[in-house]
Amino acid sequence: MPYNPKSLANLKLITSETARENQKKAIKSRELNREMREQFKLGAKNMQMIIAEMPSLDALGILNFAMIKAIEDEDYILAASYAEKIAEYQKPKLQRIDQTNINKSYENLTDEELEEELKKQGMSSLADPKIKEEVEVIKDIKEKLKNPVDESSNPEF
Repeated sequence: MPYNPKSLANLKLITSETARENQKKAIKSRELNREMREQFKLGAKNMQMIIAEMPSLDALGILNFAMIKAIEDEDYILAASYAEKIAEYQKPKLQRIDQTNINKSYENLTDEELEEELKKQGMSSLADPKIKEEVEVIKDIKEKLKNPVDESSNPEF
């Protein structure tokens, strides 16, 4: 192997002071690692408590939990992506809702059959006396609106 004189210039000389500094750095990194392990253990215990409290975890529950965790970690972009996925379950788009439209024709039914169909659907017909009375009141109001009364000839005004 060829010898390069510049490579020796890049080497640092280890003195007792640099050794002490390196020892201090090693102690700090060990303390930091210990703290991180303790935080992980606490997080794991919290997770176990949460999971124990939940009777059953489904996909939506896991997404909710992940979103909350992302918010706690102040990772709002990740939380927003989880919220977007959750929103599809909570409020699906109209295209994704299965709809069945039934068109019925009542042209050939007798009055009795039509009355029966209306009752099945929770509606009432004009055969109901209350409905007849309401229709008459509406007709009277329409008629009065079409033919306004002269105020001078009306004694009530």
